[in-house]
Amino acid sequence: MARLRAEAGDLAAELASVEGENEQLAQLMAQQQALVTDTRRFLEEFERRRASILDGLARVAGGPLPAA
Repeated sequence: MARLRAEAGDLAAELASVEGENEQLAQLMAQQQALVTDTRRFLEEFERRRASILDGLARVAGGPLPAA
């Protein structure tokens, strides 16, 4: 009976450790997803600004510029 109690205690400690790791992984995954969202937003803004600059240059130069 004492051996079973000790095993149950060991399993409970291991479970608590794994649950803690899972929580940390979930937090890191949420941070990574937020980073991806921020990066996509940045790239969209970058492309809008780039297109605006190219349009302005085309107007000044008198014709369309080739897309790079």
